[in-house]
This record gives sequence, C-alpha cells and structure tokens, in this order.
Amino acid sequence: MNFDEEPEGDPHGECTEEIHKLRAEVKKEKSRADANFASAEQIETERDKLRADLDELNGLLAESVREDLDKNLDKKLAVANRQVGEMRNLLQLISREEDLTPFVRGRIEKHITNEKRAEDR
Repeated sequence: MNFDEEPEGDPHGECTEEIHKLRAEVKKEKSRADANFASAEQIETERDKLRADLDELNGLLAESVREDLDKNLDKKLAVANRQVGEMRNLLQLISREEDLTPFVRGRIEKHITNEKRAEDR
C-alpha cells in the first residue's frame, strides 16, 4: 500500500523537502533534550550537594543545641543539688530546735534570697 499523494513518486521534491525539514527538527529537538538531560543531571548533583551541606549543618546545629542544653542542665542541676543540701541542713536543724518560729522564718527568707540569686545567674 502506498500512502504517497502522488503515485508516480515525488517529482517536485516536496516530500524530500519535508523529510529533510522533519529530520532537522528531530535533530534540533534531540539536541535540546540532550541539553535538558545534562542540565537535569547537573541540577541533581547540585541538589545532592545541598542536601549533604544541609545534613552537615543540621548535625552542627544539633550538637550546638545539645551543648547549650547540657550547660543549662548542669547549672540547673547544681542549683537543685545545692537546694537539696540546704533543705537537708534545715531539716536537721529544725529537728534540734525547740523554738522553731523565728529560726524557720529566717532560714526560709535566706532560702528564698538564695533561690532568687540562683535564678538571676
């Protein structure tokens, strides 16, 4: 079966001209596709590099935050340990005192003052 509009062939060369034109367009589109593929590969490479940089920064940030938290926790733990020690001393003294009211009031005021100082640091 022949799909040529002109059964005797292509005497005027329109088909040959169209074929050359289409081949040139195919070649042009193929070049454009190759360039797009190369660009896509470059973009993927850059994306992977950015992801690695982001992971590194997240690691550094997490480490920095951990260090800050550890420092703050250490300070708070030191304050809490000191307060526990003061409470133990207070309980021991209270157990020995006969007149507790003035003594207890003074110790409580001192404890509150020390607690405020510790919070201000």
